[in-house]
Order: sequence, then structure tokens, then C-alpha cells
Amino acid sequence: MLDRLDTPLEQIFRTIHTGVYCFIDTVEQGVSNMDRPAWMHLQAGLIEAAWDVMTSNNHIKIYAGIREEAFAGYTSDSKINLFSAVLSLRYSPDELHQMMDSLSILYECESSFHQFVGRSHVRNMHCGVEEEAFRYVHRHRVGRPRDLVVICFELSRNRSQDSEERFCETVNRTASNVLLPLVFSEMGVILDCLQDETERTRFFGLLSHNILSDRKLKQCVRPSTDTMSWIFLNCTRTVSILVIHFVSCSTVGSLVPLRKTASTVRSRRNFGNRMT
Repeated sequence: MLDRLDTPLEQIFRTIHTGVYCFIDTVEQGVSNMDRPAWMHLQAGLIEAAWDVMTSNNHIKIYAGIREEAFAGYTSDSKINLFSAVLSLRYSPDELHQMMDSLSILYECESSFHQFVGRSHVRNMHCGVEEEAFRYVHRHRVGRPRDLVVICFELSRNRSQDSEERFCETVNRTASNVLLPLVFSEMGVILDCLQDETERTRFFGLLSHNILSDRKLKQCVRPSTDTMSWIFLNCTRTVSILVIHFVSCSTVGSLVPLRKTASTVRSRRNFGNRMT
């Protein structure tokens, strides 16, 4: 039926002579129960269809959001044409801070994020390091701007019990109980392993600390009769994804030598100053 409608629809689109803007989002959530190829190609098909529509009539602009993994994972003869029309959404910490300032003004009637949370700095309750309040919140996200909104919503609900300890507790609890579990639900369609909660628990049981030496990390993935180790070794891409998310949350770091005379805690996100 769709093939029969192709020509009539194209003719209708060509009769549009004024600006039309279409916004399409959360497609990946609607197809999250599909297997990986279907999940990937449905989103890729959306982008290619949007491109075809816009090239047939430049009065029509379609803005659609899909998962970056879907765009990176599919192949097509026309994919090369899409790169000029695709934007990868990435925000710097300063941009996110400005965004939170704007949302604080709009929704909380406060002049800035610092005014909203009632402090500019916060002392880490575990290691005693003082850091800027937004930086503390920012490092508890798992890579998505909406993570900040979720944390700020919880902070707003607990403002009547405001204290430095309460602030840290709310941020930590939200990151652990709300944000981190979403990593597995959202990544489930592209995970080759660790989809099952029991298997994840077994693997996490191998991690005795949030700071791992190189030898300890190798022990966790060393071949053995343990099923979990075998699965872990056979999904190195998944391992990389998980480690990136854990580092983003300051839940995983590594010990590396420094100038052959000392050791320091370091990660791609300056883990040493971000222990939770």
C-alpha cells in the first residue's frame, strides 16, 4: 500500500509553497522492544525519509532525533549524503550550566542555578574535597542533559530540608536509584551482555572498589570457567560503553603510575577529585 501511495504523496508535497516545519522525537523509545537490526534501521529509515522529503521540496524542514548508535551502525548507499544534514548533540559543561541557569529563572524564579540550590560550593561528604555545586551535580549524570533535570527536580522537592549533607544525599541517591538503572534499559537493545540483572549483579560483585588497578581489572575479565567472565570477554564494545558510563558517574577509575615515583588516581574525567 505504501508503494502505491508514493507517487500521490510526492505530488502533494510538491504543492506546498510555504514553510512547513516538522519535529519528531523519542522514536527510539517506541521501538525499544524490537531487535537490534529493526531498532537501528527504523531510525535510519526515518532520517533517510526526512532527507528525501526535504530534497523534494525545500519549503519543508524536518527535525528528527534518533540515537547516535543507530546512525553509526547502519549502512546505506545514500548515507554519505546525510552527514551534512546531521548534527550530533553535545554540550560542554559551561553550556549545560547556562542551560540550568535559564531553567532556574524560568521554572524556579531564581536568578541562577546557585541561587536555586542555595549554595555555590559543596563539600564532598566522603573525601572532604570542596567543589563547585554545579560541577558536583554534573559529574553525577550519565551523559544526557535530561539527567540534570531529573536531579534538579529531586533537589526542588527537597528544598524545605536544605542542607549541604541533604544536597549531596539527594544528588547521590537520584544518580544511583534513577539515572544509572536507565543506562541498562536504554542500552539494552545494543548490549550483547549484562542485560540480565542477575548477571550484572554477579559482575559487579567482582568490583571490590570504585578504583581499580590494571591487574584487578584484568582479573575481572580473565578467562575462566565462570560464565560471567566468558560473556564479559566476548563483548568488549559493551565493556567500553559501560566503563564510559561508570567513569562519567565517577563510579569507576584506575590507578596509573606518575613519573615512575608516585601513583595518582586519574581518569578521562579527572576522577581523583570526583570521588563520591
